[in-house]
Amino acid sequence: MLEGTGLVAEKVRTGSAVTLALRPAQARAEAPRAASLGSLAGYPSLLQARVWEALCGNVRTRPGTYRSLLRFEVDEGGQLRRPRLLGLTGDPARDAEMLEVLRGVRLAHAPPPDLPQPLTLLILPTDARSGTRCREAAGRSPS
Repeated sequence: MLEGTGLVAEKVRTGSAVTLALRPAQARAEAPRAASLGSLAGYPSLLQARVWEALCGNVRTRPGTYRSLLRFEVDEGGQLRRPRLLGLTGDPARDAEMLEVLRGVRLAHAPPPDLPQPLTLLILPTDARSGTRCREAAGRSPS
């Protein structure tokens, strides 16, 4: 079905669910180079933490009970641009609020020039696997 489009489908498995993400065929061929992260020096982790912190800062978008697949780009000023939900949460009001929250995310540093874009981030319910919870992402210290 994708033949001749220049796109390939990449499977993202989470538990029993499978999401297909479309990527340019050339990007798939370059994946091994991108996977090494070269000069990215922790930028993907920083970006993920900042997005998580922003989502945690809003009661409606606070991760924990929903699953969503996010896609966005980061401009030369560190601002998230063109956020999209590739996987909706099931709550239209939350979906709209998530887009607003993502539009407000800005990092202190510009992305490395070799950062592959757009970026995709999967948000999972906390009961689906053990992982980061909002209080940890927000950097609160234990009492």
